[in-house]
Amino acid sequence: FVDAEVDDVLVAVRDTADGRIVGCVRSTPAPQIASLPSSREEYQIDKLPPELLERTQVLTRFAVLRSHRRTLASYVIMRELYRYSLSEGLLVSLQSCEPGLYAHYLRLGFRPMGAVHQSSQGGFRIPMVHVHHDRAHLERVGAPLVKLLPRDLPLPTASSR
Repeated sequence: FVDAEVDDVLVAVRDTADGRIVGCVRSTPAPQIASLPSSREEYQIDKLPPELLERTQVLTRFAVLRSHRRTLASYVIMRELYRYSLSEGLLVSLQSCEPGLYAHYLRLGFRPMGAVHQSSQGGFRIPMVHVHHDRAHLERVGAPLVKLLPRDLPLPTASSR
């Protein structure tokens, strides 16, 4: 949906030594791309009920410079994105990952939503979902993001946005 007119938020991380941006991820409200056939297929948007779609974001363009891939850069990006998601009342994040990054995203609390498929942009992808308030799952997989989920935070309802 590069050509689509959408709102988005970019979360980035800087190297503390030189101040340059070394990684980022883009968050787009799912309702804004739900009508695009390629997005529905790539992110399995149709699997979500309309009332949940309103509180869902789609993550794209997650990238970390090769020189920083073995650092905490990707975790810092996801930590800040998770904080943003909770503060905005978002319930779900969808993304499409390359098979080589599958284990990394599982560790962060994502789950597969469908089978590996050929992406319209080339290569293979796996549609994944992150349910932000699923403490039991985050704890079960040892996701470090669970530390950011307040224990006294009530489960969200339709009126708690």
